[in-house]
Amino acid sequence: MTFTLVFVIAFGIGSMLVSALGAWRAGSAPDVKYRLLWVAGSLFGFFGFATSFGIPSDLYLHFGIQIPVISVLWTSPDVGIVKVLFPIVALVALLRFRRKQ
Repeated sequence: MTFTLVFVIAFGIGSMLVSALGAWRAGSAPDVKYRLLWVAGSLFGFFGFATSFGIPSDLYLHFGIQIPVISVLWTSPDVGIVKVLFPIVALVALLRFRRKQ
């Protein structure tokens, strides 16, 4: 495994955690206005990285909207693409609806 593949997989695990925790926090926080929009927005990725299994040393920067935050596309039996986008809305939800102690 190359560094770029490990980087994209680690970024993907982080994106999945932020997405899940952001949706959970927005869904379980008391007195949230537009709760459904916060939860749905936490599932969308907006910017991130991609790499190819055929050319694993290439790292691509992606901007756009994608649901789910991780996509694996197989273009042929030997060549696949892993795309990971970061959920900005989930990060904002985690920061905005953090628990007061």
